[in-house]
Amino acid sequence: GLYSCPAGRKAARSQGTGKALLEPDDPPLLDGRDIAILKELKPYGVVKPAEESQRLRELGVLERRYYIDQVFDALTDKGEKALEFASHVERTKRRTS
Repeated sequence: GLYSCPAGRKAARSQGTGKALLEPDDPPLLDGRDIAILKELKPYGVVKPAEESQRLRELGVLERRYYIDQVFDALTDKGEKALEFASHVERTKRRTS
């Protein structure tokens, strides 16, 4: 009885996508295309196409902001972290190759 809970939870978490193992404050794992989109996002720019924007907002790396009569997409803290993380990974890859 006593031990079944935590162990059971861990097992449940480790199944599935593998992404569930990331803690909520870890940067989301973005693929190269996502990273490129975030890098190329200009201040007060909007991610095109709308589906990409929507998907990145659902990942939590992008947020839609409204300013007077403007609508634009902005990186969230999570998005900033993801970019930092990605560039760090890039550098590490280059060093080892």
